[in-house]
Amino acid sequence: MTARVVLMTAALGVVLCSCATTRTNEVLCDAGDSLIISAQAVTSATMIPCIAVFPTGWTYGGLRAESGSVRFWMDSDRGGVHAVEVDLSPDCDTSGTTELDVAPGSADVRRFARTTDEEAGRSGERLYVFDGGCVTMRYDFAEDSDPELLDEVEGSLTLVPRTVLVSTLAEDRNLILCGAGAPDCP
Repeated sequence: MTARVVLMTAALGVVLCSCATTRTNEVLCDAGDSLIISAQAVTSATMIPCIAVFPTGWTYGGLRAESGSVRFWMDSDRGGVHAVEVDLSPDCDTSGTTELDVAPGSADVRRFARTTDEEAGRSGERLYVFDGGCVTMRYDFAEDSDPELLDEVEGSLTLVPRTVLVSTLAEDRNLILCGAGAPDCP
């Protein structure tokens, strides 16, 4: 075996090992690092959006978090790339929206809709407003996609109360999460 083959084999082994152990930045509802980052980015938010389950054909697109805002997005094999974008911010503008019913047990959350594609219902926004924050879910599905994709993806997302995250982190990881419903942030 030549030195070149040995080096290439060793490099391939490092690449394969790196791929197998790489953690994702999916904002799942399991009190993982991305959920914690989301909570810390918008410290006023009493609810934090996360993905409870991935519907068939949906994949995670990415995450961008900075002080005052969080954005993650999802791709769909039927709805297209970047089909859904979820933003968490301290507040939002609900003008031009229609207020919708909320799910049972969500009395602290108001839900609004803004549809930009009235005919097909394939693009628009859902806004979830609560103390200290707003989640805006923007959707823009491919032209030939089924409008029922909205129900599918909306059912996959949930809001975790910040108080639940605060207590879970304190008990399971001995971490203190600051912000709404917790100690003030420095």
